[in-house]
Amino acid sequence: MDAAQILREQIMKAVSEQIQKGEPPEAIEHYQRLQAVGWPEAHCREMLGQCLLIEIAEMLEKGASFQTERYRKNLANLPSLPRADIS
Repeated sequence: MDAAQILREQIMKAVSEQIQKGEPPEAIEHYQRLQAVGWPEAHCREMLGQCLLIEIAEMLEKGASFQTERYRKNLANLPSLPRADIS
């Protein structure tokens, strides 16, 4: 298994935990919102994972801390692609 596969599995595990625990509440809220308008479950999870990946990438590239507000905004903007420059 290569590094990309391991990262993907860990991100999807984190997404599953957020959905199960409802923490942050926006994760389950937007997961359910996307499903309600017809997005398949797997695709909803992938979209949440993309939002989480933005935060991980910013932390690794810039040494920044996890930006909860940006994460929440990216979740709210789904299905639009998440962005690091969102304010």
